[in-house]
Order: sequence, then C-alpha cells, then structure tokens
Amino acid sequence: MTHAGKSSLAYGIYALVLGGVFLVKPYVILGDYGMPRGCEPWIRILGMFIFVLGEYYVGAARRDLVEYFELSVFGRYNVAVFMTIFVLLGFVPKVFIVMGFIDLLAATWTLVALRFDRNSARQRL
Repeated sequence: MTHAGKSSLAYGIYALVLGGVFLVKPYVILGDYGMPRGCEPWIRILGMFIFVLGEYYVGAARRDLVEYFELSVFGRYNVAVFMTIFVLLGFVPKVFIVMGFIDLLAATWTLVALRFDRNSARQRL
C-alpha cells in the first residue's frame, strides 16, 4: 500500500468511527457542545453519509486508487473551510471546527503522501 493509501485508510477508519457514533449515539460527541436535542434524525443521516464515505476511503485505500486520493484532498480542504464558516456564523457548535481541522490535517497528509509516492516512483525509474 502506498503512503497515500495509508492516509486514506486512516481517514476512512476515522470516518467509519465518527459516522458510527453519529448513527448510534450522536450526543456522545455533540451533547456537551451545545447541540440541541431534537436534531437526532439529521445527525443520524449525517452519520450515515460519513460512514458511507468511510467505506469509500477504506475501499480506495485497499485498491490504491490514486485518482480518488487526489480528488479527496480538495474535498476535505473544503470541509475545513465550510466547518469554519458554519462555526463563525453560529450555525453549528464550536466542536465542528475540530472536525474541520481533522479534515484539514488528513487532506494535507494525503497531499504530502501523494507527492512522496510520485517522487519515489520517479527515483525507481
């Protein structure tokens, strides 16, 4: 597995866990951070989408789908931007900025890993 594949696998596992928690017990994470009760259906739907994305990341990692890794970087940077905007506008609790920061770090890890893998491949030629 390439370095980018390993970063995708780690992010996929994170998404599976986060999505699973949002599906089963959303207030384990959100209850202490001001998320009002009554949002359970939407949080659980969000959890389902995060969980499914986690499956995609794990599957892409197992198949070393470099194109998927490349496309995912921009999307995860966007998640960080949107989470920051949502927090600043007061749409979501501040805990969401932590989730955005995790996406920012994970996207950067993947970007660096993609460059490392490309440089390693060139050196072998």
